[in-house]
Amino acid sequence: MVETSYLILTAVFILVALIQGAILWSRSMAVVDLAYQGARYAAVNPSYDSNTVIAYMLQIAAPEISQNSGNQLSITISDSGTPRAAGTPITVTVVYTLPTPLAFGFPGRLNGSNTTMSE
Repeated sequence: MVETSYLILTAVFILVALIQGAILWSRSMAVVDLAYQGARYAAVNPSYDSNTVIAYMLQIAAPEISQNSGNQLSITISDSGTPRAAGTPITVTVVYTLPTPLAFGFPGRLNGSNTTMSE
């Protein structure tokens, strides 16, 4: 009976760790993809300002990171202003703060960044 209880406790611990790891990985991929999509949108629309690009990014953000109208997202766009000349680098950085802390020491923030050239 004691061995069975240890086995069940260990199995539950591993299961919880795997589930939290999957949630963290999914949200991390969503943040990286959102940074890419924002940089690409800004690159192909050189006359759009940062506010327009951020509004677009909040619309297309994956549901797992856009809860509460994107309150957990911090989006920063570094460019040389609008309109951007062809070849101007545009860097989009997305920081996502987890709404609830995860156990086992997982980070509370996920970062994604992408740099592309204006077309």
